[in-house]
Amino acid sequence: KKRPMTEIMMQYAREDVLLLPLVYRQINAILSTASRSVVTKNSETYVSQRRDKTLEQLQQMQSEQAASAAEKGEERPTPKYGIIDWDRATKVSLDRQNRKNNIK
Repeated sequence: KKRPMTEIMMQYAREDVLLLPLVYRQINAILSTASRSVVTKNSETYVSQRRDKTLEQLQQMQSEQAASAAEKGEERPTPKYGIIDWDRATKVSLDRQNRKNNIK
């Protein structure tokens, strides 16, 4: 069974058909090649800056952990990932390795 089209529905359909090319042009302008290249360059710059900052933070954390481990007399520092299960598993694994190394 077909649904009857009222005059109001026909008017909406006419407006949609008239506005679709305009919407298409606006979207196409937003996603143009030049815009995409600008967004890509900005994204690459941000990722590069963030990666450098993250590497610096990681190196600082590792040096602090190594210094702390040296003070405590630990053989190897235990990395901290911020995820409780991973930290626990890493500590257990390194403890096992340290015990094996001390036995040999």
